[in-house]
Amino acid sequence: MDSSKPAGEPTRTILARILRSQRLTGREVCDLQLSASGNTIVVETAALIIRIAWCAPIHARAESRIWRAAEHAGLPVPELTAHGEVDGHEFVVYPRLPGRPSPTGVAVLREAGVKLAALHSATVDAFPAELDSRPRRVRRFALARRFVRDQVGNLPKGVPECVGRAEADWKSAFHTPTHGDFRGPNILARGGRLSGVLDWSDARRASREADLGSIDWARFCGVLDGYLTVAPDVRGTELVGYFAGRYGALAAGGVVTSGVALEAVERCVAAVELRGITFE
Repeated sequence: MDSSKPAGEPTRTILARILRSQRLTGREVCDLQLSASGNTIVVETAALIIRIAWCAPIHARAESRIWRAAEHAGLPVPELTAHGEVDGHEFVVYPRLPGRPSPTGVAVLREAGVKLAALHSATVDAFPAELDSRPRRVRRFALARRFVRDQVGNLPKGVPECVGRAEADWKSAFHTPTHGDFRGPNILARGGRLSGVLDWSDARRASREADLGSIDWARFCGVLDGYLTVAPDVRGTELVGYFAGRYGALAAGGVVTSGVALEAVERCVAAVELRGITFE
């Protein structure tokens, strides 16, 4: 069993009970992969993905409704096959989707952008206005403000104001169904085509720019180019603000260096300007 974070005894006990509930034994357990983040533990077998709520709830039924709405919009998404709870930890089970995460090919990234635009045109009924991740996102902007304050002399002109506009947008825009975390690890590709979009735990009603601003720099231009072929009317101020807010928060939280964040923001501004998207 491969684990990115060692599991303590209480964790192992809960994991064992969940695995038994899915009748996973023998070779499947020996070959499974285990990874963890601040909020979830993910168990991967050859055929299944089991995501376990650890520090934040999953809301399996709500997430399943979101998956169905996204599938109706044309996105390749998981299908919930089981869910349950052990010692207060909810878990969901779904078949492993084909493909590998974090694609870099131009064609698949443009396809991902087209699909993201389709999602943004879908009905919002299945998407909540608020999620348990909201306090964490509010903290994101608090961290971003700290980064802006410390790096104001190094940031491109207008970026601090963009971050402020994005924060206001995050608190007031509830008109568009969004994925919420459209980064490389949540995008699967196979044979040069988009094969899966994972981790809808941050999906909510927000704005298009909130989703576009969650894309990591390595995939930003490719996804944006595909998106603009379908939905060219993107607000540059909010887009730059969301992108800078995310990288600023990562830098303020010690996840990336200030240099990496500044370079990403500079490139984002240049990419937006190059595509004729204006921002203040």
